[in-house]
Amino acid sequence: MISDFYDTFREYYDPDNHNSPSEVQNYGYYYMGSIICTGTAPRQVIDGQQRITSLTLLLIYLRNLQQHTTGVPFLPVSFDNLVYKDDFGTMSFNLDVPERNDCMRALWNENTAHVAANESTQNLVVRYVDIEDLFPDELKGEALPYFIYWLIRKVLLLEIDTPSEDEAHTIFLTMNDRGLSLNSAEMLKVFIIQQVDERERDLVNKEWQRNINDIKTAFGASSSGTVKAEDVDFISAWFRAKYAQSIRETKKGAEDRDFERLGEKFHTWVRQNAKSEMQLVSPLQYKDLVTVEMSLMTKLYLRIKKYSETVTSGYEAVFYNAHRDITYQNYVIMSAVRVDDAPAVIDQKIKLISTFIDIFASTRIFNYKKINWNTNKQMLFKVMCQIRNQDVKTVGITLTAHLERMNEKLDSIKDFELNQFTGRYMLHMLARLTDFVNLEMGYASQFSAYIDRNPKTSYDIEHILPDDYATYSLFAVRM
Repeated sequence: MISDFYDTFREYYDPDNHNSPSEVQNYGYYYMGSIICTGTAPRQVIDGQQRITSLTLLLIYLRNLQQHTTGVPFLPVSFDNLVYKDDFGTMSFNLDVPERNDCMRALWNENTAHVAANESTQNLVVRYVDIEDLFPDELKGEALPYFIYWLIRKVLLLEIDTPSEDEAHTIFLTMNDRGLSLNSAEMLKVFIIQQVDERERDLVNKEWQRNINDIKTAFGASSSGTVKAEDVDFISAWFRAKYAQSIRETKKGAEDRDFERLGEKFHTWVRQNAKSEMQLVSPLQYKDLVTVEMSLMTKLYLRIKKYSETVTSGYEAVFYNAHRDITYQNYVIMSAVRVDDAPAVIDQKIKLISTFIDIFASTRIFNYKKINWNTNKQMLFKVMCQIRNQDVKTVGITLTAHLERMNEKLDSIKDFELNQFTGRYMLHMLARLTDFVNLEMGYASQFSAYIDRNPKTSYDIEHILPDDYATYSLFAVRM
């Protein structure tokens, strides 16, 4: 949602030529789809609560962001009425879910350390922290009032009112269950099989389906009982890693390039670029794309998923990255692995690249810098292209050079402290330091236990040493 908002807003906002938020009247609209409601007071949302909740969290974040923004003209913008109403001195949220209200009030007051009472409120806190992390820095300066006015006046939801809950559910089912649309993965399969020699089509079809079934089985079904579009996510990651040659520039009016076009609608890009960018000319090459390259990328994708979920000796960095929600390690690892790589070479590349990402992310965290894709995509995409299909030595040299050129340095760890930004990473970092000591003492790794937030007796952030530098510096000298 945030990425879509940012991309659409940037089509209209010119950072070099703006005078007044009144200009936003001429900006284009963004349509978020329809919501289905019933009843009078209180209204019941049958379909759309997730979007309304996400928008509410974003508005709370923007309200808090304004409070910490100084020197920017036209701030603050008032929109509290979109979040709550004053009910005889009591804050009454427009999206009134009683068990969430305490959590919503805590977020309103910037308390992301709020102890969630249940899974639903825990998700609210985590999603709010996501917004803090994902909100683009480019929107935090002079662009902020323009973005806020665009959001509250130009982002649209179509409300469908129904006289009863039964009719609301009937409309919901009709809108979501009429017809069966093919997704991008299925449309791509049709195109590829058409290019394969007729005698080989059954073989290619079976290999394609086997790979997709492996992906869907590994990722399982969603809570609604339907299988998520993990096949689309996988193929998008594969093609972005192996074939994207360009990425959209970060400036007003910039057009989507390969990386963006290889998102959810990758089947269109492949049809247009199969010969020129993918070097697919003969029926045999289309066959090999599925039976050789796709099969390798499927195994690699599932290995990364396995290492992301369980600490595995030698591949700890993959887990560390996943625990900090660094999903782009899929792209970077997949870009470097070649179809003719020996198993030992693939192992080396996974370890090299995941360690590079771990060092890159940790260094930025210690310098209070964001580690998400949107903030770092120009640099990360360049890395991805430079190591694509390269040998281990070249990959190692390239990654080392990028780390050495970083403006941020690891020695900033001496000033690292707990605050609103580092709160989401502090437990991770302390757990790793503690686990390192355990391993050096000959004990088994306890990292997974240290970061597990589910048990009632979970670990928490605590000082490793007392704040007594003089004493411990003398001890270090004697050692």
